[in-house]
Formats: sequence, C-alpha cells, structure tokens
Amino acid sequence: MAESGHLIGAARQFLAADYALSGRWHRAGDDVVLDIEFADARAGLVIWNERIEQPVAALFDGRRDAAFAVAGRVVRSVLRSEIERSRSASLPTLASYTLLLSGISAMYSLNRSEFFRANELLGSLASRASRQSTPLAWIAKWHVLRVVQGWSSDRDSDAREALALTTRALDADPENALALTIGTPS
Repeated sequence: MAESGHLIGAARQFLAADYALSGRWHRAGDDVVLDIEFADARAGLVIWNERIEQPVAALFDGRRDAAFAVAGRVVRSVLRSEIERSRSASLPTLASYTLLLSGISAMYSLNRSEFFRANELLGSLASRASRQSTPLAWIAKWHVLRVVQGWSSDRDSDAREALALTTRALDADPENALALTIGTPS
C-alpha cells in the first residue's frame, strides 16, 4: 500500500495508537480480495502485510472467516512485539499493557529465569497501577505456579503471599475472576 507510511504516522499522531491495521478490499468475480497491512505505529514499520482471497459466501458461513484469521494474527503479532520490547527496554519506560502481556507470557515459561522475570514485570505494573486488581491477581497466580513448578524455597510463605495478594485484588475489585479462581480466605 503506497500510502502506508502516511497512515502509520496518522495513526500515531492523531489516534495515539501503538499499532495500526489497515487495508482495502475489492470483489473479483465470486471472491473478495483483502489487502491487509499491520504496522507498529511507534516505530513506523510494517510488521506484516497479506492478501487474502476467499469466496464472498465464505464471509457469512463462519467457518473460514477472514476476520478471525486476521484478528488471530494481529493478537500474535502484538504479543510477540510487546514481549520483545519488554526484553530490550527498561521497566519504567514500558507501557502497562507491555508489562502485563510480557509478565503473563513469561510466567508460563518453563525457563526459570523467564519465570522469575515475570514477577519483576508484574511487580513493576502493580507498583504503577497500585489500585488495580489485575496485576495483584496475576502475581498471586505467579506464587501458586512457583509452588506447583517446584521453584519455591518456602511453600507456606508463597501460599500466604498468594492469599494476601488475592485478598488485596478482591478488595480492589470483588468480581476479579482470576482472583476469585485463585482463592479467598476461609
């Protein structure tokens, strides 16, 4: 798309967007042709572009929906990009959603250093968003996983910490699903 540089800059300047998904479509016989571009608006770089052709009828049958395929690819691209950003930038400069996405992703790593990095990322987010329940609930989950994975040096301490964090998360938002799933005090 010839004007992609202009669109990326406009997305960043006028919408304060970090990412931009743009595209065009046209009909070609019984098919619809989508030309799609996904860009990192902060860096001004196109992450990927793609041409999708599918029968017009497939737009409505729900089984081969191009929108779901594109949405899935966007989610994977944002996650990959934010995880990379979290590895190369200092914690205070990272966006809150970068800390959250990267922390959750690192938490499920079987690599010990990545797992412990998750606590650092989520702790930084909890400090920044001290009245939000989500970071507290995810740190509580981290403590539970630390025990489950056998990386805890004090299981009772991790259990108490998970419970305390869950309580704080529920104080901030009594309907936080993750905190409710982890547990509440008896």
